[in-house]
Amino acid sequence: MKKVISIFLVFALLFVNAFAASSVYSNYNAISGKMELETEDSIAVGSKFKVNVQVDFEGIDAVTAFHIIGNVSDNIKISGFDFYNKDAKWSNTISSKMKDQTIDYMAASMKTETSITATDGFGKLMWIEFEALENGVATITLDDGYVKTAFETDDMYKRCLKISPLNVTVGDVEQGGDNTGDDNTGENTGGGSDDNTNTGGDNNEDNTGDDSTGDNTGSTGTGSSGSNSSGSSRPSSSGGSSGGKGGSTTVVVPTTPSVPEVKEVVFADVENSHWGYEFVKDLFTKEIVSGAGNDENGNPIINPNNSITRQEAAKLASSSANIATPTDHIHTFEDKDSIADWAMPFVIRCCEAGIIKGYEDNTFKPNNFITREELVTIIVKAFGIELSEEELTFADAGEITWSKPYIAAAIKAGITKGYEDGTFKPKANITRIEAITMFSRAMATLEK
Repeated sequence: MKKVISIFLVFALLFVNAFAASSVYSNYNAISGKMELETEDSIAVGSKFKVNVQVDFEGIDAVTAFHIIGNVSDNIKISGFDFYNKDAKWSNTISSKMKDQTIDYMAASMKTETSITATDGFGKLMWIEFEALENGVATITLDDGYVKTAFETDDMYKRCLKISPLNVTVGDVEQGGDNTGDDNTGENTGGGSDDNTNTGGDNNEDNTGDDSTGDNTGSTGTGSSGSNSSGSSRPSSSGGSSGGKGGSTTVVVPTTPSVPEVKEVVFADVENSHWGYEFVKDLFTKEIVSGAGNDENGNPIINPNNSITRQEAAKLASSSANIATPTDHIHTFEDKDSIADWAMPFVIRCCEAGIIKGYEDNTFKPNNFITREELVTIIVKAFGIELSEEELTFADAGEITWSKPYIAAAIKAGITKGYEDGTFKPKANITRIEAITMFSRAMATLEK
């Protein structure tokens, strides 16, 4: 079994029309922001401290999506992070690549969710907790990020977020420093999940995905769900560039390392006894699946039996297999405006890597539901699993044609199994819990 196709994922793009090595959003009007340290205490090695990332609301009313990108120096590392107002956390929040010295956090609200608004001129987007590793000045740098100020897809609502670097002194030093942040102005959940009904048992679900032949490119737009198909095409993406701003702040920090609170994961619509519970819990705790909001008790809603769309499948594949970000592509799909903002970077990555394709008419059909054989194909490609020529023994094996080597490979790898009645149902739409199960199993293969 080959390891993943990807190298190091840099979540670089949230709703763009252009990519570039240093930044992907600098083609939008600038808007300023700032980083603000939550403590005035000194910082010692082993201490943890939080920094709030904020945006200046001058000239805007609300934030409906944002993408924070950056890195930190080697003498500190990321130890925690989250949406600033956790109780109002958007369902489309992606943070699975936020780790160690890499800052990469995306979030986008649905129209039914509350947008971020200003408090004292600034709106808090997220917080990041750092652990001090060595004495010295630590620098937190945010590359030009992204802020969206409305649900429309027009460029006038998209801003390049410029935030000054923040310097923090670790060690027995006098407090000093200035501050960060500042001003300027300028302007994805993606995700959905997947869903389908399932069959009892411990593991019935399995999945595959893909799109037969084709071409692709991404863009921005809105999306939801629709029906499915297969087709052919080849990918194409878009590019961008970056910017940044000066200024810095030095502070010193002591603190007792915080101990994360461990809680049992309770879902609104997936019981702990459900055959797919452990798989949902796995991707949820890895922040690859965020759910569709919370119920009245605050429990995440998974919608396990809903069907998933092609753009949702792209998100799951990109996030779980760490698909690398393309650097220089233009979106050319005829229906690029139908691709949701939150899904655009994932569609681009998957198309660029040859994991998902478009159709012969140069469309992507992001809202079409994806079938089980298509999703299995996507997973096999995304995780670099070797194809298999073994015969399939399903009762409906005669319905499996082009996808046969992918399904055989997935079965051999233990990613999918089929149903208790001996069928595989290759043309059936795959459900969220089936897709989550397959991706969880595929990720487990990398750990072996």
